[in-house]
Amino acid sequence: MAYRLTSHALAFLVDALLDGRLSRAAACRLVTPWVEGDALAEPLHEELAQTLHGLDVVRGDDGLERHQSHGATGDLVVDESTMTRALRTWLDRLDTPS
Repeated sequence: MAYRLTSHALAFLVDALLDGRLSRAAACRLVTPWVEGDALAEPLHEELAQTLHGLDVVRGDDGLERHQSHGATGDLVVDESTMTRALRTWLDRLDTPS
């Protein structure tokens, strides 16, 4: 069964990330079917899914970038303030109240 990614579902994920109820790694795992699979999404929603999918990327001591959701450790590529600004912008783009 294919589930469609909606503005409301994405706004829920973004809000949960912003207020600390959801980790970056969990958000990455939740949107993986729309990023790496063939689940259905509108272009704007798919673009936000790509953004959420990349928020848990870390740069390891070897200089390579990997996902925390796959067990990688290192420094986050996207810092907290950049993530917050980007996610607030996304909420505006979704036109969904948060």
